[in-house]
Amino acid sequence: MSAWPWGKDDVAARQPVNVLHILEPSLEGQDSILGVLACVQNLGPRFRHLAILLGTRQDELTAQSLGLTLTDRVTTRGVPASLRTALAEWTPGGTSLREARATARIIRTRQAQVGGIDVVLCWSAARSRQVAQVVSEVCGPEVAVRTMLTSGPSAVSRESLWTEMGTGAGRVRVTCFDEQIASAWRGAGAPLIDVLTPPVVSLEGGPAARARVRRELDIANDELVVGLLCDPPTFGDTRLFAWIMGVLAISGRTCVGIVPDGAGSMRRAARYLRLHRRHWDIMPFCGPTALAMSGADVVIWDTDPARAGTHVSQPASGQLSALSVGAMGIPIVTIASDLTRRTMTGAPGWCRVGNASMPSLGAGVLPLADDAMLREQVGKAIAQGTNATERNRSFALGLETLLRGDTMVDTRTRGGVWARPDELAQITRDEFAEASHEGSTR
Repeated sequence: MSAWPWGKDDVAARQPVNVLHILEPSLEGQDSILGVLACVQNLGPRFRHLAILLGTRQDELTAQSLGLTLTDRVTTRGVPASLRTALAEWTPGGTSLREARATARIIRTRQAQVGGIDVVLCWSAARSRQVAQVVSEVCGPEVAVRTMLTSGPSAVSRESLWTEMGTGAGRVRVTCFDEQIASAWRGAGAPLIDVLTPPVVSLEGGPAARARVRRELDIANDELVVGLLCDPPTFGDTRLFAWIMGVLAISGRTCVGIVPDGAGSMRRAARYLRLHRRHWDIMPFCGPTALAMSGADVVIWDTDPARAGTHVSQPASGQLSALSVGAMGIPIVTIASDLTRRTMTGAPGWCRVGNASMPSLGAGVLPLADDAMLREQVGKAIAQGTNATERNRSFALGLETLLRGDTMVDTRTRGGVWARPDELAQITRDEFAEASHEGSTR
């Protein structure tokens, strides 16, 4: 399509809008998968979604476990995320060049099948500039590319996003889900950033999900389980988490910690556990972090005091995962910041501690570890505070307004609700299944 199908005549108004999502969860975390799911579930039926995943077979299985139908996958051949980050510049003969060519080939094929791509949402800061260049070459410079940022900046993603930014080929337009993260990107040199209300993706929770997760991890039902929520996993400090679990164990609580596979400082945590003869344990898991948290009694959100994020020791990512976990009714302990206050609006103040240290986080977890009724009360308060219906409505209105290219209404003057487009409607999973191209996975 050479132009937006937003025309005022009836024929143009009925044309589908083809949205191509490009995501790389091993670099940007599983929030990117939840973000695509939120678009599928909340945008109107005129939107037809296609998704290309850059990553390994495990990344693909994680996306499918969360319920995302992928159109294609570009294999990264198991190259570690740190090395792929270093190869973000697509140099001749490099792995990134192969991935760029494969992505361009898939986009060209899907564009021919659906009659054209109208907009591309790139869920990777490190890939955004290169994706914009490929889309400009394959689809033409009139196709809009918008980068959806779910975490704060890193050195590589910052360089990739802002180098050669401007008009024409390779232009990148940017969207965040919280003002604190947007402020961090502005501090890194970003231009104007649009901020949307973070959506809430409903995932399976409750006793059945809790029992299934514990059965898969071989954890008894009567054991206290504390989960570490960090996205991507490298943003978590497993050693600090092991210290907190040690505080619980020494105080007489039988406990088990669960962390995503590949979490930061795993070796240092293992040495610490060996020194204490493993009187308590930490178990890594593969797959969706948010789903695994359904087996936990208490969740600690982000524990990396050394990570350069929005502010030192404050969460800079994992917001969409935290909202999904909170909607399940699981109590969350985290670091106090504007982002966590806006995300956990229903949580008691003591669930947001002063800093990412063992005494602070341990003090936040201890009362929840002692009292099952308190855990239930706090979980219900957090679930009610997520206000999923209103958040998702605001997210859908804002994103569709952005995709139309309209001016967004200031949320401070409209109670946090964006201006409503006329054609907005709720999409169902069946409609998406019919509209999606469940082509071969590559």
